[in-house]
Amino acid sequence: MRATVALAWLGIAAAQAASPYALVVSSLGDGAPGAQGGPYRADPAVGGGGRTGAQAADAASGYAGLLTDPVALAAAPAEPSVPEGAQNALGAAALMDDGTLTALEPDWVAWSVQGGPLTGIDADGLAWAGAVRAPALAEFGAAWGGFDAGGAFWVEDSDPDNFGPVAGDGLPDGWQFDHFDTDADGALDASELAAANPGADGDGDGQSNAFEWLAGYDPGDALSRFEVELLGVDGRVATLRLSRVRPGVRYELRAAGLPGAAPGALIATLQPEAEADGVTVEAGWEDGGGERGFFWVDLSDPP
Repeated sequence: MRATVALAWLGIAAAQAASPYALVVSSLGDGAPGAQGGPYRADPAVGGGGRTGAQAADAASGYAGLLTDPVALAAAPAEPSVPEGAQNALGAAALMDDGTLTALEPDWVAWSVQGGPLTGIDADGLAWAGAVRAPALAEFGAAWGGFDAGGAFWVEDSDPDNFGPVAGDGLPDGWQFDHFDTDADGALDASELAAANPGADGDGDGQSNAFEWLAGYDPGDALSRFEVELLGVDGRVATLRLSRVRPGVRYELRAAGLPGAAPGALIATLQPEAEADGVTVEAGWEDGGGERGFFWVDLSDPP
């Protein structure tokens, strides 16, 4: 709300009344005309931007009794970033001509979505974050009293498998868009979507998209593939080299054809703490023996 009180100084030696305040012409200090009513006093003799006041109120010279006036609008989110699907409370304040900020009720402001992953903003200034495939900037606008302002906050990729047509398929959406959004338009057409399927093997290297994601290889390059090399068997111990290992992946070394060992028997597990290439692993088994067997490695997310 804007309140303005105009005072006319005509040198009239009489009381000027405007309920609930009364201003009486008087002499202040050096004889300059002045007026005081209730807790307020105004002195037109103050010049050059000076102020005078009685008790808690001021009247600034150069303004006709105007206490403060808005000159701009500022808007900001309560949090600099939120997870997908979360709310973020927006706030606005009027910048006054004396440099102070006056907070505005959120429902006084007209809010608008300006860009990014925002599904809407309600009348109370609560902004709803949508799904993203990577951290994205959500932009909003605010309008009040003829002033406009804007702001933004980040929406975190808190659920890596919930975006668009590839949501819930077991692969990170960002990884699929990085590799299969070939025209970089932010969407997957029918052919791109088929190529992004977890079971697809577009490069023909015998390893599916899901496997190559776990293994850390390029699903579009036939020469980029996970390999296991058997270096030798010494009694009941086999030495193998894995072309690459990655943190967050469980590697299960299995064997078949070993005397006394069941087909597909688990002979070793590995859960590395860092990514590395050319890792040598020794795996042994208790029963049986012999120099012949078939070894392989299963990859999975840790249980």
